[in-house]
Amino acid sequence: MAYKNLDEFHIDHDNQHTLNAVTTQDPSCPRCHPLEKQSAEFKQFLGWYRNRQAVKTFSQRSVEIFDRYLDSLNKQRDQDSHLTKDQVKALGEQARFIVKSFRYTGRPSTRSAELGFYITKLAEATGFSPRRLHEPTYQAKILEWE
Repeated sequence: MAYKNLDEFHIDHDNQHTLNAVTTQDPSCPRCHPLEKQSAEFKQFLGWYRNRQAVKTFSQRSVEIFDRYLDSLNKQRDQDSHLTKDQVKALGEQARFIVKSFRYTGRPSTRSAELGFYITKLAEATGFSPRRLHEPTYQAKILEWE
């Protein structure tokens, strides 16, 4: 079945649960992937993300996708902790999976490609470290991207 958007897919997936006949994989489904634990970095990301998007729900898969993404980003940094433009672009593509692993109230207010870019730039600058995210230096960098 082809879906027009993520909302339509989520409704169909939830209906499959109602019928006890789940045939689709949905990384955002809290019934399929109940929340167990969240990393400190994910919690920081979630606080920032909820200020930007109308997040309704997410799942343990959302946490895992984010944590794998952040690990991949950290492994790609050079000695100065920077990323090349090509790395930022590739990581931005990967970050779109993070965006798609959430459910929203309505449609996301920003395109997933743009969100992927912001997630990557903020992760590069702060690593979503609870301590660094609130430093004035990083707040100024965030404002530069907008």
